[in-house]
Amino acid sequence: MSIAFHPEQMNGTLQVVPLDVDQFDKMIEAGIVPEGELIELLDGVMIRKDRGHLGEDTMTAGDDHVWCIEQLMDLRPAIKALGCSIRIQAPAKLPPESMPEPDALIVVGSIDDYRKRKPGPADISCAIEVSDSSLRRDRTVKMAIYARHGIQQYVIINLQDLVLEVYTMPQPDLERYERMAKRAIGEDVELQLPGNQIFAVSVARLLPSSL
Repeated sequence: MSIAFHPEQMNGTLQVVPLDVDQFDKMIEAGIVPEGELIELLDGVMIRKDRGHLGEDTMTAGDDHVWCIEQLMDLRPAIKALGCSIRIQAPAKLPPESMPEPDALIVVGSIDDYRKRKPGPADISCAIEVSDSSLRRDRTVKMAIYARHGIQQYVIINLQDLVLEVYTMPQPDLERYERMAKRAIGEDVELQLPGNQIFAVSVARLLPSSL
């Protein structure tokens, strides 16, 4: 697939013409970007989603990544009972230039509320990324995007170091989070739900052990 932006050399600098979220949506609707393709829009540039194991094919989801996704899916009934939903590997619309596809989003309301639209910043209380070979990107580009849009909590399931990184108190103007805490197996993590609700879950339920 050809790259989404049009580069040209000007004074030795690569110039990038960004896409916005509406243009990206239209490209999906027109079939230019096949629906279901592992591509997300980050800061106006189409980027291929990386779900691979460090040092292996980034196009193939690693075994631990798949395990984590299945564990996140198992949280659905409990989160639904609290009046909200968890969306798995589905896009969020963060205008004007980002449409990331995090591994999980905790959003207000039911899945029916998003049948004809994507959740935006006001809908999202927590974004979750399962990170292995994507760890650097998730700690930089993705974090800046989520903080910029005021997402209350950002959780990285760090498969390289076998720890959960929990970022809270977004500072949109600085594109970062004020606080970061690490949670390891043997501890609980408190996931932020809409309406200032908290859902406590064992880290061992989200993070594979080293054994």
